[in-house]
Amino acid sequence: FRPVEIAALAGAVAFTTAVLFTGHSSRLRGVLLLVAYVVVVVVFLLTGDR
Repeated sequence: FRPVEIAALAGAVAFTTAVLFTGHSSRLRGVLLLVAYVVVVVVFLLTGDR
């Protein structure tokens, strides 16, 4: 794995855990998760292929 992939995986796990820690959902938390997904996609697009 590339370092950017490992960082994305670790960040996704940490961010999802932090957002869903209370066990309650809201629209804001859903939007935050979608924004995090878009950020990961943009980073992968900017870093390019192997």
